[in-house]
Amino acid sequence: MRIAPHVYIRAADIDALRAKVAELDNGAHVELELDDGAHISGIVSARPMMLTFFDPAGNEGTNASVRVEKPALESPHLTPGPFDIWLHRVVRIRRLDPKQRGHTLH
Repeated sequence: MRIAPHVYIRAADIDALRAKVAELDNGAHVELELDDGAHISGIVSARPMMLTFFDPAGNEGTNASVRVEKPALESPHLTPGPFDIWLHRVVRIRRLDPKQRGHTLH
């Protein structure tokens, strides 16, 4: 049984999740704003896949996660490890790619 901290059940919420997935192509350079105000920027190394999960209360629904890697050149003093982020935590996606620079999904 796969567990997620939050699942979406309503069609409108699942459509909003689908819109986030569409912005997160493999290789996209993005900045993500999280629900706690944190910002994570990096390269999408694994496009999110919407899957069925159970939340901690046992409700079945949909969620997805994205893997973002920090390029070593941006932070040479840090280990550029991957970040796995649940999409329910993402409140804003800002594309940093040259062709998409400044494009924001709320």
